[in-house]
Amino acid sequence: ENVDLRNRLKESEDSQAKQFRELGDFKARYKDKEEQLLKLLSDNEDIQSKLATKANVLDGMVTEQQSTTQDVESLKKALKGLNNHIAELTDDNIRLKSCIEKMTSQNVERVSDLDNLRHEKDKYMREISSKKKKLSGIRVNK
Repeated sequence: ENVDLRNRLKESEDSQAKQFRELGDFKARYKDKEEQLLKLLSDNEDIQSKLATKANVLDGMVTEQQSTTQDVESLKKALKGLNNHIAELTDDNIRLKSCIEKMTSQNVERVSDLDNLRHEKDKYMREISSKKKKLSGIRVNK
């Protein structure tokens, strides 16, 4: 029974180590996505700034209007990219939540396994103590 508990504990530890590696991989991907998102936000601000400047300068000139249209298209592309990254981050967050729930469940199992091992140890220690007392009583009687 102890071997089975130890094997289960080892499997749980191995699984948790794998999940920590996956969590590290996720964190790296999340960091990359976050940097891309910050870049897109910066690009978005730059484009919005250009659009505001051109809106103030625009006096109906066709060339200015074409430039503004191009900037709007760039903004649409940037926003589409931003929406894609937000969707990816949402998916990653769902996977992270699932991973955390799984790790929490495994930790609960590990605590239970550790409690069982402690109870087994206490039981054996009581048996050993009882046997020592009996042996010391036998020695004294001789």
